[in-house]
Amino acid sequence: MNRPLGPAWAAIIVLPLLALSLVMPSGLDTALPPITAGVIPLAWATMLAVMARLSSKGIVMAYMAALPFSAYALLCFSPPPVLPWLLTLASAASASSALARNTEQHARVSRLVLGSSLVGGAAPGLMISLAAGYRAGIAVSLLIALVSLLAGRRQSR
Repeated sequence: MNRPLGPAWAAIIVLPLLALSLVMPSGLDTALPPITAGVIPLAWATMLAVMARLSSKGIVMAYMAALPFSAYALLCFSPPPVLPWLLTLASAASASSALARNTEQHARVSRLVLGSSLVGGAAPGLMISLAAGYRAGIAVSLLIALVSLLAGRRQSR
């Protein structure tokens, strides 16, 4: 977990998503639930971040590269309103990257630990947004991000 996001890995993240967005037909408003449509690009970025053992800054950049494709997927394949679901996905990505930052402080991190911290950061907010609505999912994701950043700050002292 020490590699930055280089141009090759950025291309590996973005180019398949770009090709998929050009090939897939849009306008299928009820084809996918909002959370499913938006999570697919973020799951791709998570999988590649684990494979490449990116640093926490690289993980944030990978999520930033995948979020526009999540917005596109939400606009094309989900019924309106899509902005609250995009905010839910962005807050889940921030919680996931905050937990990855805490695991980066340890000397040697395996891919399993990195993957479980990335999924463990995003999953609670996404699951609660499915059960109780996007407002609750955003709140839980932001709470996870803030608590993990606070814990990392206290560990560094």
